[in-house]
Amino acid sequence: MSRSHLNRLIKKDAAPAVREILRLMGCAAGIYDSCGMLLAGVEAGCECAEAAVSLEGKVIGKVRGSRAAAPAANLLSFLLEEEIRKKRLVTEALDKDSDIRLLKEMAEKMADAEDLTEVAACVVDEATAAIESTGASVMLINEKTGKLEIVAAFGKKFSPRPVLKPGVGIVGEVILTGRGEIVNDAQSDARFVPGSYKISSLMCEPIVFKEDVIGAINVSSARPMNYRAADQRLLNLLASQAASAIVSARKMEQLRAEMPLPEAVTASSEPFSIGLESGALNIPSEPPATPPPKDAPRSPGDEAKEMGIPESLMDCFGKMQGSTLEPGDACHENMAVLFSDIRSFSEHMGSMNPRQNVDFLTRYVKCIRPVVARYGGFVAQWVGDGQMILFPETKTGVADNALKAAIDIQKKVGEFSRVQEDALRLPVAVGMGLCVGPLTLGVIGFDSGLISTVIGDTVTAASRMERLTKRFGIKVAVSERFVASLKNRSLFTFREIDLVELPGLEKTFSVYEVINADPDGVRAAKTQCIGAFKDAVEKYRAGEFTQALRMFEKLKSHMPFDRVTDIYLGRCAAFLRNSPPKGWVGVYRLVE
Repeated sequence: MSRSHLNRLIKKDAAPAVREILRLMGCAAGIYDSCGMLLAGVEAGCECAEAAVSLEGKVIGKVRGSRAAAPAANLLSFLLEEEIRKKRLVTEALDKDSDIRLLKEMAEKMADAEDLTEVAACVVDEATAAIESTGASVMLINEKTGKLEIVAAFGKKFSPRPVLKPGVGIVGEVILTGRGEIVNDAQSDARFVPGSYKISSLMCEPIVFKEDVIGAINVSSARPMNYRAADQRLLNLLASQAASAIVSARKMEQLRAEMPLPEAVTASSEPFSIGLESGALNIPSEPPATPPPKDAPRSPGDEAKEMGIPESLMDCFGKMQGSTLEPGDACHENMAVLFSDIRSFSEHMGSMNPRQNVDFLTRYVKCIRPVVARYGGFVAQWVGDGQMILFPETKTGVADNALKAAIDIQKKVGEFSRVQEDALRLPVAVGMGLCVGPLTLGVIGFDSGLISTVIGDTVTAASRMERLTKRFGIKVAVSERFVASLKNRSLFTFREIDLVELPGLEKTFSVYEVINADPDGVRAAKTQCIGAFKDAVEKYRAGEFTQALRMFEKLKSHMPFDRVTDIYLGRCAAFLRNSPPKGWVGVYRLVE
């Protein structure tokens, strides 16, 4: 590197000054590199004076000629030092600008990610985009077990490694010491714990919040790499930015778990008003029903009503309508499952006191319940700001009813949000994931009463689909099987957005966006670009990243609001810098 510095200085950066130096020396004079190769001037005899050219204390060449050799060498050394100083200033300025852009992008993405997994996925995406790697992961300390768990990852098909404890493996030591590490020869490091695929080089940085290490972020490469301090600095920036977002997401999950259910969850299924106050949208509300005395006799079917199970489903349990459900009752049915979640709920909670939070949820329930009932569905579960809604089989089609309900709920939520904004409150948006298939609906008994439970892969898949709506910035996501089960598919407009491997499920899913749920302008733009978007995704899956990148850039000019296009632009750029692992088929892996 020093030799190239001297050569470039003489022939490019300071060529006029060098020529003037040689002229002033007056006799045969030459400038040589450290190997004795002549770089400028003419060959000078061995009897001529000679002086060293140095850079940062290291001799990188010499000047041979007249007595002026020494001042000439000193001048060249000074010019070299100045060149290096200027380049470092430029590099530092560029690094700072790059850091600012990176932190800004991270902040914008994390602002929409209140779910812990979504925050971690943002960190992994930024790490793989900024640093050459074939794998990356975010590991956090489980607050209950004290063990390290992978929250999000990128790379080959995930096969869990043994759960690590602080102090075990390279990442375990980073957790204990709180100091990041670069290990360019991981296989020869005695601390390295092998995983499901080869790692030759890796970097690990602790995630620290208020001096407490809460986890670590890792990037790795299957090929030998020479990771440097600059790479580690980028990883440290990502870890620092992620720390507070991770802590906030954890607190949000705890608040959701502790959030009391609104009264409307157990109220009757009669229509309710929409709005901030009674009649805010000129829709009359019915007075609340007077609760029965505590010692009043219970009629058959009371248990089913309290659990949200409609009496029409009693025959599924092998019981007559009006019968009583008992602990252990269960039925296995084909149903559509809709998971719904209020976006940015932490912001809503932060802007209200506890009573206002519950009131907000109650009004939201009143907004959507009539739509659910209209299409034959029922709310099976409420958890804070999230709901699981089931749609039993009907002659009109279980998937059709569920999807119509999802689209109409989005419209109602739009009205609800406008009322919120008119009252100078935060707007409301929801994401929904739908799947259809077999599930088990059962009754569990406790001393305090009965509760219903719903289990099965269909439930798991629908929950994961809802999580993907946050990831892709869409309103409604459905599975490929759901689309295939529709009786009147022509009524709806879909866009296949990704192939996804979901945790807890062996199958790879094609995820579709339901464009009908979008506002008119957005829906029109997406519909117009469906063909071009499909072609771009096919190029991406075929590994033709340069062409795919150009196609997505063109799509971005037509759909500047589309986060899915942004995600593909980032993926293409990352894969152009660093090819995907062998065997890659375009599958995105959602990790718990």
